[in-house]
Order: sequence, then structure tokens, then C-alpha cells
Amino acid sequence: MAGRLPKEIAYKKYRKIEVLLKDFREYILKPPENRFELLIHCAGQLILFTETLKNDAALVAELLDVVRLLRESSGPGVVAAEKTAMERLIWLARECARLAAEAKEGRASQAADTAPGVAQDADPASAVLALLVAFARETFAFKRAHDSFGGERRSLAFELLGAASAALDLSDVVVLARETLKGKKMGRDTLGALQFLEEYYSHNDDMVSDEMVDELLAFAKRTDSRSLAVGALNVLVETNCISDLQALSRIDDWKDAHRYGRT
Repeated sequence: MAGRLPKEIAYKKYRKIEVLLKDFREYILKPPENRFELLIHCAGQLILFTETLKNDAALVAELLDVVRLLRESSGPGVVAAEKTAMERLIWLARECARLAAEAKEGRASQAADTAPGVAQDADPASAVLALLVAFARETFAFKRAHDSFGGERRSLAFELLGAASAALDLSDVVVLARETLKGKKMGRDTLGALQFLEEYYSHNDDMVSDEMVDELLAFAKRTDSRSLAVGALNVLVETNCISDLQALSRIDDWKDAHRYGRT
């Protein structure tokens, strides 16, 4: 007789973010037998509460504390859940940046009708976005022993800041991205730095300096990773520093110089 298939586990369907965060924290601190699945489930469910979170800075602060607890922990499901949670934070940042930019435009258009000396209240999305940006900045300083997720974590932090740059001046992060590209090790955080630069310049009118153009061209030439070389050239194409044809030509040159390079 054929063996029976294992019963599908029925996971809790959360209707309140407060209950989700309570369970999420408990699964981290008091690991149940099926901790891996439960942590992934909680992290994935966060997407359901984007509407609530983008209007409640206090709840977002609580969520960020849970993610901090997650990244300081170890064991089954921790890394996968942290990655999923940070991806949800990036989506939240993108939504809040859109709302904050719209609110800023609205305030600017109403400025002429506002009595002098009357303060205008900040919108909830801007308060949430400020928390997310502070969290992303903090992520770059976080270190732990034998951290296999470190590069990916910093890459996700760069992605979050790129999303936030649609509403905020994050020109100082450009400096951090450039320093990352100068590092001897080229990993996931290097790709994140390139993605940040591409998104940042798509939202801002800042000109790419001649010095940065030279840095990106030199980086694309020396890296042994095709994806990183393409990423660097994409920044220059998107900012109209070089043409698509020039980028293709440089990739052909890269292929000749790095026949056995990483993809």
C-alpha cells in the first residue's frame, strides 16, 4: 500500500499586524519545532499589511525591532526570514517614498495659500520613511561573526535607500556606494551599490561627475563579474554618460579580457 502524503500544515492567517509581530518575535526567541516554516510564513505575511504600516510609524518601529532581533539570531529559517522581511521593507519604502513625494508636491502647491508662520503637519508616510532610512543606514554598520548573509543584507539596504531616494536627498549614500565599488572584495553589496546609483540618478537631477564616470568605466573593465560590469555600464547609460552602443562595445572588450569571468 502506497504511503500517505504528509498532511499540509495549516498556517495562521493574520488579520492584525500586532498579532503577527507578537508571534514573529516569539518564534525567534522561543523556537518551535517547525521554526523555519513559521518564520518564513510571518515574514511573507508582512506584505498584507503595507497599507497599515505606511500610516503608522509606531508599528513600523516595532517591526524594525523584530528584524533587528532576527538578524542577531541564528538557527533554522533566520536568514531566509530576514531576507524576506527586508524585501517587504523595500516595498514599504517604495510606497512611502511615492506618498511622501506626492505630499511634498501638494504642500508646495498650497504654500501660497498658507498663512505665514503656520506649521504644516508632516505626512505619516514621511515619518515611516525616515525610520526605514535610519534602519538601512544602521545595517551597514552591523557586523557578526561568520556572517554569510552580510553582503546580501548590505545589498538590500542599498536597494531600500534607492527606493527612498525618490523622495529624499540621499546624496551622502552616493559616497558610500562609490567607496563600496573601490573595495577589493566584490560581492552582493557591490551589486547593491550599483543598483542604488542607477535608481538614485533616475530620481534626481544631479549630474554624474567626470570622476565618477572614470571610476565606473574602470570598475567595469577590471571586475571579473559580467553582471557587475553590466551594472556599472547601465548606470552610465541611464544617466546619458555613454550610449547603448558604447556600453555594448565595452562589454565585448570585457568578454575578450575576461574569457573565464564570473557571470
